[in-house]
Amino acid sequence: MNTDKKSTYIAALIEGLQSNLSDLAQGDEAIIRKAQELVGYPKNSDSLQGLQSILSNVGDSSESKYFKVEKLNYATSVFARENALEKNVNLPTQDDAKAIQTINNESALANTLFYWMNAYGARVNPQNAASADASLFDYNRILAATVCCLQDPKFDTGTPRFLLLKGALSGIQNFIYSNINQGEVGNTKKLSKRLRGRSFYVAILTDWLAEWFVDKMDVERANIIFSGGGHFTMLLPYYENIRAEIKQLNQEFNLFLLEKIGSSLNVSVSGVECGKELFEDFREAYIKVNDQLEQQKYRRHRNYLNEIFDIVDKKAATDSESKFKDDERLGTLLPYADYLLQIKIKEGANTQGFEQDNDLAIASLSSKNTWFFIHKRKGDGKKIDAIRQFLETHQAIIAEAQLIRLNNSDFLEAADSLSHISIPITYSFRFIGSYVHPKNQEVATFEELAKLKHNSDDELGYPQLGAMRLDVDDLGAVFAHGLKNKSHKATFARLASMSREFDLFFSGYFNELTKKYNLYTTYSGGDDAFVIGSWYNVLHFACELKEKFRAFTCGNDGISFSAGIFLCDQHYPIAKMAEDAADLEEKSKKYGQNDYTDPKIPAGKNAVSVFNQTLSWDRFTEMVKVGDDLLQITANKEDAEDIKSLKKIRRSLVHRLLGMIQAVRGHKDDMVFYQNVARVHYLVGRQGFAEDVLERGSDKAPENTRNIIDNILREFNQPDKIQDYAIPMQYVLYLTRESKKS
Repeated sequence: MNTDKKSTYIAALIEGLQSNLSDLAQGDEAIIRKAQELVGYPKNSDSLQGLQSILSNVGDSSESKYFKVEKLNYATSVFARENALEKNVNLPTQDDAKAIQTINNESALANTLFYWMNAYGARVNPQNAASADASLFDYNRILAATVCCLQDPKFDTGTPRFLLLKGALSGIQNFIYSNINQGEVGNTKKLSKRLRGRSFYVAILTDWLAEWFVDKMDVERANIIFSGGGHFTMLLPYYENIRAEIKQLNQEFNLFLLEKIGSSLNVSVSGVECGKELFEDFREAYIKVNDQLEQQKYRRHRNYLNEIFDIVDKKAATDSESKFKDDERLGTLLPYADYLLQIKIKEGANTQGFEQDNDLAIASLSSKNTWFFIHKRKGDGKKIDAIRQFLETHQAIIAEAQLIRLNNSDFLEAADSLSHISIPITYSFRFIGSYVHPKNQEVATFEELAKLKHNSDDELGYPQLGAMRLDVDDLGAVFAHGLKNKSHKATFARLASMSREFDLFFSGYFNELTKKYNLYTTYSGGDDAFVIGSWYNVLHFACELKEKFRAFTCGNDGISFSAGIFLCDQHYPIAKMAEDAADLEEKSKKYGQNDYTDPKIPAGKNAVSVFNQTLSWDRFTEMVKVGDDLLQITANKEDAEDIKSLKKIRRSLVHRLLGMIQAVRGHKDDMVFYQNVARVHYLVGRQGFAEDVLERGSDKAPENTRNIIDNILREFNQPDKIQDYAIPMQYVLYLTRESKKS
């Protein structure tokens, strides 16, 4: 993109700002005005106000909540808490504007400004905007993307047409678990690092692929509407040969993946032509492009099978199987990294020895002249020094660089230290679900994870792993149908805003909870996640995640997620663990299609499966609480006196109760059910808790113990509730069981 076009793009990106950045670009006003008319950009938008949460406006929800006006961060910015709208606000701070002004290269400046707008413009809204729930950043990036399209020489500005392009990486799970022996045990140090490295590689590959596409199409970062979770969506100018160009790029990238990784990963893309109606109501184009993409996944490689076979034959002739070799190094350093350094090498440059330079780890896309370096955290001074020395040493062969701050929007702190380097450097930031629990400054093994209790230094007596997979229910339908109601239009800016909010939660805030519960994040981003930890920590994490997700969605009943939690020994094969957790997640997606439906929950969603039981989230949280209560009154070997005084019950009773729950599974209002209910009352009575003991006001047993037992007996009489009690019974048995090794 030439200098004049770049200036117009920058001017559109910072439109409406009253700051010392407003004089950075003097763009083509006519082009910007044309773009504003097309996208419905707010008029007289110099005044800013607080941003309303878009999640509070999905479907029929009517509770309006507003974000605190602040610089974006994943710890606090994800939740809208204010009930009152702040008007006539300023951007949170202008301090970083000075650092931006040290960037001399226009391309690097344009890219850096995109991330600056994300950091500072994501929690404010233009005061005259039609939608109070689309941020200044989202309005401006749609405006800037449209400006790029209008400036394309092949674009017909008389009758503007656009291409909504969507791409997806297929085979992600296959890639993450490929070449991992099904019998490989969970306590090997390499395994946890390899899994983390591979999932991170998918994340950076998705972002890089989207950036590669826009570079090839001669548009800008703002044209990437969303990138994450193995998917990307972008806005492109439509012209006669654009589909052929995209097909060629798709083919080129898939052949690269086959050479680099093998056949596990591939990219499918689909595009829908649309006009200005896209900006007013994106739903028709959104549904169409998703449908076409699903069809395209089944026709991938169809037009270049000869090239595919050539690569396969070449590898067969040399007995060479493509294996991904960067995963262990990535997985080792990622959890402790502050920065990711992305390097593009000049064409024809000699890179011999380049990959082994100093203490920066590497993942390469060398056939694309691109390398990724991760610097392990060493201290505030040394981390920037190492990056600076690396760039100084190799600046003769580096065409451009991008310094990506990980999980921190203070992304310009190195700009002054690197300003003397002649290389164009883009400064950016990215939130990524990367937390893994450390052990002696190493990634903890699964065997070590299985012993942890998040609320105690004591180790679990019976260590087992919990693997949890989850994703948002019917998110496609939420996007396609939830953003238009009697009060709001389904504008393109609102689509961009909601996509970004979901990714902020799963790629950003998710780290806060995984850290609290000592978990291992296999992947998290977009709208789904997969975590591993001790069974105890995963269950409690699930309860809080549901609570925080509800706060994130402003209590909107129309947005939910479902999960599967699989419990296993720490030596269970990882690929099988992921598969079994996925099966339970799918079971949760079908919740409501059985005889034990919670009438308050829409059939088929918003549920969790664990301990061979599927139930609503509210009921699950209640059952974990019952488990904690039951644990307090379950005796151990030293509690003989408490059993006699009816303060506690024998562990054997909990075991017998679980057996009876399992015996009546599938039975409802029949003789088998009522016979077992009678046995439950008999067993409890044999333990000393007869009817007279459980009566209100009785002093024959402590009140707390009486209440717990009485509540269990009452719910055991109800066929639609008794199965849920498998969870607290198993919970207590797991916590009171000792490992055979101990």
